[in-house]
Amino acid sequence: MRTLCLVLCFTVVVVSAGAGHQRFREKWNSVHSECQAETFVDEAIFESIRKGGNPDLPSNFGLHAFCMLKKLGFQDSNGQPVVNHIRGAVKHNVDSAKVDQVVSECAVSKGSSEQTALHIFGCFSRNNVNIGQK
Repeated sequence: MRTLCLVLCFTVVVVSAGAGHQRFREKWNSVHSECQAETFVDEAIFESIRKGGNPDLPSNFGLHAFCMLKKLGFQDSNGQPVVNHIRGAVKHNVDSAKVDQVVSECAVSKGSSEQTALHIFGCFSRNNVNIGQK
């Protein structure tokens, strides 16, 4: 009986995690479509990035990144990182012992909204923080 209970609990956790990832992915796709309408970037660029490539980024890529992170809540309308939101994403993706370190690394304001967005995306990528992009 105890084993059955553990298996059921584990199954619920796995299914819930999958549902959470699905919600992230759906939100990501929705925001990406909105930002594509505002700041179009060729989908081949995103595909290359997803596959680990290092494509030449178009001049509006930072603007697109800012659009995405603003609509996802990781940057405010002035381009500043939203630390609590970043912390929430990091907590779901990083070992608890490293959360503060990764948040400190990622929640850094750079010279512009676009540069900050690119920094946050790069930091999330380096630290395997999935906000729906994977």
